[in-house]
Amino acid sequence: MRTQFTFILTLCFALVLVWLTSGQRLLDWVFLMPDVGQVDDFVIAWVLAAEDWKQSLELEDNFGQTREWLHGILGINE
Repeated sequence: MRTQFTFILTLCFALVLVWLTSGQRLLDWVFLMPDVGQVDDFVIAWVLAAEDWKQSLELEDNFGQTREWLHGILGINE
């Protein structure tokens, strides 16, 4: 049981870390959720607040920079 808890906690930490360095991806995904009434309104409000907080940190978009670098090396145009 402790191993599962450690795994889930590590996974959540990793997801937050990726989100912090990945631009607006989470916000895009939230607006693709199906409409389930009050639940999705709460989730959207929470994500919008979290995105505002993330913008106030002024972190670089490392994910986007890495993607652009790989596309440049591989010759892939968007």
